[in-house]
Amino acid sequence: MAEPKRAIHYSNSTDDVRLGDSVEIKVLFRRQHGRVVYVPGASCRNPQMEYGGLSDVGIRLDDGSFVATVVDPETFRLKRSVVFVGRGRCESPLQAQEEPFGDDGVL
Repeated sequence: MAEPKRAIHYSNSTDDVRLGDSVEIKVLFRRQHGRVVYVPGASCRNPQMEYGGLSDVGIRLDDGSFVATVVDPETFRLKRSVVFVGRGRCESPLQAQEEPFGDDGVL
């Protein structure tokens, strides 16, 4: 029998990470707002987001850019730079074969 996936949590919180969550994330010394569009175990598996025993949570920023943040494989928590703001709906989740970073693999 397959081992059940553990829930992923925000760094200093008991809140679990869910598709559609509104978050703030520090990118290049600035706080930016976005929505969670990929959660390992909850989203259709995307090979660019889960690889080599590691997995990433995907966040689509308000400006349309995409950020992936690694899940700590021991604690199943995100980095402190990702702050939970509130629950929401995920209007456009990352698809299984979608290139999250664009065709050239960079932001």
